[in-house]
Amino acid sequence: MVRPVAESGATKTGRVYSFIGLCWLLATLLGMLPLLGWNCLCAFDRCSSLLPLYSKRYILFCLVIFASVLATIMGLYGAIFRLVQASGQKAPRPAARRKARRLLKTVLMILLAFLVCWGPLFGLLLADVFGSNLWAQEYLRGMDWILALAVLNSAVNPIIYSFRSREVCRAVLGFLCCGCLRLGMRGPGDCLARAVEAHSGTSTTDSSLRPRDSFRGSRSLSFRMREPLSSISSVRSI
Repeated sequence: MVRPVAESGATKTGRVYSFIGLCWLLATLLGMLPLLGWNCLCAFDRCSSLLPLYSKRYILFCLVIFASVLATIMGLYGAIFRLVQASGQKAPRPAARRKARRLLKTVLMILLAFLVCWGPLFGLLLADVFGSNLWAQEYLRGMDWILALAVLNSAVNPIIYSFRSREVCRAVLGFLCCGCLRLGMRGPGDCLARAVEAHSGTSTTDSSLRPRDSFRGSRSLSFRMREPLSSISSVRSI
């Protein structure tokens, strides 16, 4: 019973590694094309104004490939969006609905960051390809920050994934509280209050408060058990 599951898992892992290797191979071939001769060394009028020595046709070719990749990614995010929305509507428990709604917000944030970071670069490269060299040199030279914005997307996604996780937020809050305690800026009570406020109403908070609730329950139970004993002892004393 266990062997087919292990084989299917190994097959899926092999497919994932093969797909990653194929992506790296295609990226290497795409980056090697200018070195293999697809450049504008013999025709400077066809060179890009933003990326010198790169042919405009090569940039357009890369734009088509990147646009197809972006469309695929957006389609996958859209599918995830629909699945999360459907699972949130079908969930009978409020906790499951809140979890699905939270995941839905995370997907929307990632999709919005993706469009904001990569959209200006595509528009800039299209203007460079189809515009004249004089127009590009006059209007597009001061827009190198758009390229930095696209690269920044690779750093934004892990931040969104991490800080949407309550465990990561709790770890970061604990790290900051440790620094404040060492510097003498905060006391242990302040850090404890901040931690409780940051995780109130969540599953992690509920799990952290279970020992306290159980302690209260044990105290109330002990009080209830003591009442008959006190009455019996009073009868005996009479």
